[in-house]
Amino acid sequence: MSEKMNYRGGGTNRNMLGQTIWLATAAAIILGGVGSAFATAPTPAFTWDAIGTSDYNIPTNWNPDLATAPTNTDNQFLTINNGATATINSDAQGAFLILGLSTGQSGNLVINSGTSTFGEIRVGGRETVPDDYNSTTPVFGPNNGGTGTVIQNPGTTVNVTYRAADNTEPPVQSFYVGDSSGLAGNTANGSYTITGTEALPSVLLSGFATNDAIVVGTGIGTGRVGEEKLKY
Repeated sequence: MSEKMNYRGGGTNRNMLGQTIWLATAAAIILGGVGSAFATAPTPAFTWDAIGTSDYNIPTNWNPDLATAPTNTDNQFLTINNGATATINSDAQGAFLILGLSTGQSGNLVINSGTSTFGEIRVGGRETVPDDYNSTTPVFGPNNGGTGTVIQNPGTTVNVTYRAADNTEPPVQSFYVGDSSGLAGNTANGSYTITGTEALPSVLLSGFATNDAIVVGTGIGTGRVGEEKLKY
């Protein structure tokens, strides 16, 4: 037996709060409440510049080049915007990960193995963006969002639970699919597909506090939002 859950976001707002979903021995998704807003800009920002499909943990696939694979404690703002696909083939980290940040941009992630631990994931857009990622007092502006996809394959674990040692936010330990301000036309489009089997269950855990969440579809617009599918 195999099971698949597919979340799609974009257009009108839909939040999934205060519930736990267990897909019998195949996939576990734990949901909380809505996370807090992005308060200060992380530093520094890195953009994926590999072409086609390449490994997420290769430092030179990011621009500027990283010294090591992405690390939560480095508080990096990581974006994949060039239409390429990053693959995770072992344990991975990322304090902030955004796939398809803005209108006309897209990014893809395929998780094949290991445990990935993030502080915050946005798949298809981010409702606001700072004018300077390295500033301690950035000015945030509205953002209509791009297109992002994530495929989480059987036997993998994704934890959106990283929090800084001083216990402050951001990151907000939450996971967003289709995230847009929607002020000038909502262009956010996100998709997250998780698949597991009885022999190789997959787990997606978002947050650990009552104000953490999986949020599907933010911003004003039209279209089908928050589609969930189970296939046997």
